[in-house]
This record gives sequence, structure tokens and C-alpha cells, in this order.
Amino acid sequence: MKRTAAVIALIVALASPFLPAEGSVAPASSFLQTDVPAITKLVLPCGGWGTRMMPYTKAQPKEVANILNKPAIQLVVEEGIASGLTEFVIVTKRHKDSIADHFDALPELEGSLYRNKKEHLISDITGIRSKADFMYIRQAEQKGTGDAVLITQKWIKDEFFCVAFPDNIFIGEENLFAEMIKIAQRENASVVAVEEVPLKEVVHHGVVVIKKEIEPGLYEIADLVEKPRPEEAPSRLVNCARFVLSSKIFKSLETIPCAPNGELQLPDAILDLIKRGERVLAYWSKNQRYDIGRPMPWLETNIRYALQHPTFKDEMRSLLKTVSDELFNK
Repeated sequence: MKRTAAVIALIVALASPFLPAEGSVAPASSFLQTDVPAITKLVLPCGGWGTRMMPYTKAQPKEVANILNKPAIQLVVEEGIASGLTEFVIVTKRHKDSIADHFDALPELEGSLYRNKKEHLISDITGIRSKADFMYIRQAEQKGTGDAVLITQKWIKDEFFCVAFPDNIFIGEENLFAEMIKIAQRENASVVAVEEVPLKEVVHHGVVVIKKEIEPGLYEIADLVEKPRPEEAPSRLVNCARFVLSSKIFKSLETIPCAPNGELQLPDAILDLIKRGERVLAYWSKNQRYDIGRPMPWLETNIRYALQHPTFKDEMRSLLKTVSDELFNK
């Protein structure tokens, strides 16, 4: 009985970040209008090598690593669509054509599925194409996250826009980008998603220095400290892969120096934006973030996602129980 209870507790703990909310968050476009125009664009930097997932990523982009039966980047696009975003600017490089292929039409396959009454297998993709426009820009050289954003400047007008790194998946009850967009429009300020990490982990992140609390879970940023030692960390809040940015970020990206590794980094430009007197806010995400750019978090994400999937949840629970029994019965 104790072992069975332990297995049940494990399943509940793994599935809890994915449980549906009692209500739903309205799309960003439905919020009250402000002086900030509608925010419709999402930039997806996909130019990295994915070295933490090699050898898998030698020939396959990490952005198409599967989360159950969907590539990670599709989940991020669906996240954007759910928030009212309609224009997706994907920054790629050589050997990453499979990203565009995934979202593109494939008449031979789609026709075959339709004739065999299996069109439901690809309905998510055809639905995305009816709601979103895609633009692909090649990053000639890997020059950092800041460069990936900077080269989209031609297609971003004098407007706020969103940025998401597809190797980070957020799952939970909150429509994260919709909340961030609402805040950016209300406050006329850039917004950075943050999460709290254990003190020992701040050495791996950019840590936020809080200037003031605007409301619970929303702060004005005074400074950003990159990878501090735990004893020197100003807080345990770190930026985490989702941004709503003013187009003024491009001026900062054009003027700041590269990091010591020769790359132009987006967090450095955000700090420069603050130093120029622009307000940048930190929004504490209520969702759980998963870094699928590493093998074990990628595996955990798949398990958790499967546990809430209507088709696969029972099979995953059975598999977990079998594995648990094998481990505890030794």
C-alpha cells in the first residue's frame, strides 16, 4: 500500500504543472487599448548549435526536439497564438531548414491524410497556418542572442514586440505572454519574465536587482547582474526566456560592446536600455519553466506533458508504475 501511495503521489506531482485552469485568459488583443499599439510580433531566435544536446543536435535543430508528439517550437508558437500574436519571425541558420518545413504545407501528405480520413493527425499544423504568418531570417554567423534580435530590425517598426527562446517551455495555468503584453501596454514599458531559483543556482543566470515593487509579482528593474556568486546575489529572481521589448532595444543593440566571447547578448542590451532611462519591468511567472536544451530536463518535460495529455496520460501512468515497481522491488 505504501508503495502504491508513493507512485500515486509521484504521478500527481509530475502532472500538477500541467493541470488546466478553471478559467481562461483572454487573448492579448482583447485587453483595453492603451497608447501602446497592438503587439502582434514574436521573434524566435533559433541560431544556436545546441551543444548541450549533442550528438542529437548535430543534424537536427534543438528547436524541433519532440515534446511528446510535437516539436518544441510548435508549443512556443501555440503559446504565442493563444496570446493574440499573429506574426512570427524565426531567426535560423544553415542546416535548420526543418523548422520552416514543419510549418509549411505538404500537399502530398495532407491530401493522403484527408483521403484516408486521418486529417486530425495534422490539424494542429494546418490550424496554425490559418492563424499565423511566418518569416524566416538567416543569421549568417552565430554572434549571440542580441545579434539574432538585431537582424530583425527591418521587420520591427516603432512598436513593442515579443521574444521567446524555444528551448525553454512554459507550462501551467497562466497565459504568460498575454499577461506580459497586458502589462507592457498598461505601463508603456518593456517586460522580462522572471522566476525564483535556489541561491546556489544564481551563478548560472542573469539576476534581477529590484528597484521597487509595483504590485505583487511585478517589479521595476534597477539593474541586472550576470551570473553572480551566491553570496553576492542581489536576489534569487532570474530572467527566463520570455520578453516583451520596446523597439528602442535596437539602439542599445547597435551601441553596446560585445561580450568577452565576441557575442552580442540580449541581457546586456536590456541593461543598457535601463541605463538610458527606459523602464523595464520584471514579471514573476506563475508557470513552470523547462529547459529542454539539456537531456534530463527534456526527458522530464516529456513525462510531465504526457501525464496531462488526453491520449497518452493513462499509458504514461502505467509506465511510471511499472518502472517504480521494478525499482522498489529490487
